[in-house]
Amino acid sequence: MAQALREALMQSSSAQSAEYVIGAAFCCYTSILDPRVKTNVLVGCKGENEVTCLKAKFCLIPKEKHMGVSLALKPDEIWRNRGGMIASLALYCVELQLNMPTTLIHCSNSACCLRSAAAFPLADPVAKPVCAVCCVRFLPAPMGILAPPMSGKPLFPFATLVMQR
Repeated sequence: MAQALREALMQSSSAQSAEYVIGAAFCCYTSILDPRVKTNVLVGCKGENEVTCLKAKFCLIPKEKHMGVSLALKPDEIWRNRGGMIASLALYCVELQLNMPTTLIHCSNSACCLRSAAAFPLADPVAKPVCAVCCVRFLPAPMGILAPPMSGKPLFPFATLVMQR
């Protein structure tokens, strides 16, 4: 089986952008992008996270536009209850915001050739439940080894794996 995995990885086209899920639990996943494709390798890290009322953005990538340095306060948003920003603090590569809550969790992060995402209630980037352990995806169907996180055919579907004696 290990030999078959090795051969399939070597035969897969290095020109296509391949992403394989490492682990996932219902509303979040972590995946690895094929490092043979140079556009998949991110030098640095970048992400955007929102958990109830706190929103954070960060970007440590060379030649990427920075977020500046600023402080903004809008306490009147609380009284208006429009779901807007209450306070914001930006420090060059990090930005924090205090908002009126609109979602429970919404995250999307990338570093090197790793990517992680989470959303609850389910929405983009995790639009449907996902389950995976040790590079084996169980949900969504079809099940298999080395599969994309949300949809797509696994490199090794379980239906094609036959135990040899």
